[in-house]
Amino acid sequence: MARNFMYVYERIYKEQNAMQAEFRKIPVKGKRTSAADVKRIRNIISDSNYQMAQECQVIVSYPQMHIEGTEVVLGEPLIMLPDCRLINMEQLKDIELGRKKIRRIAGMNLVKLRFLRGGEPQGREYTYISKEKVEVGDTVIVRKPDAQGAEAPKGIITMVDVPETEVESFKDKLKEIVGKEE
Repeated sequence: MARNFMYVYERIYKEQNAMQAEFRKIPVKGKRTSAADVKRIRNIISDSNYQMAQECQVIVSYPQMHIEGTEVVLGEPLIMLPDCRLINMEQLKDIELGRKKIRRIAGMNLVKLRFLRGGEPQGREYTYISKEKVEVGDTVIVRKPDAQGAEAPKGIITMVDVPETEVESFKDKLKEIVGKEE
């Protein structure tokens, strides 16, 4: 069954092939390539990157681009996603093909915890966002105290690296823990 869409990584490969076809029209002679031809090569790459940004909302760069003999070698592309994360082509494929779920919500970790009552974990597990690195068994302050002079509610971490798929239906309602207990 044919798809009626193209993955971003496929679009990047297609654009790389188009750029290579354009590069073949330029007289490339290794270190003797003229400055004007190098500028044309960089303009082709720049135009291609602009086109990709417009069509796919990603910025593609080629930090390892170099001229080798009579060829322009682009090297491994570096891709900036709309959330400003830099990834390589393999990571992009993993994301697009669903091989790995990204467990990050705006650069934060998802954790599960149980509230402490009388110093013992009680009740069911709740999912929270943690900016700090926490591990299973860490005691955390869940939120600020309800009243002046009251003790802040605490919990114990029962799971780290919770997959985002588990909270997909209510991820906009997730709360953030205050931090680790000292």
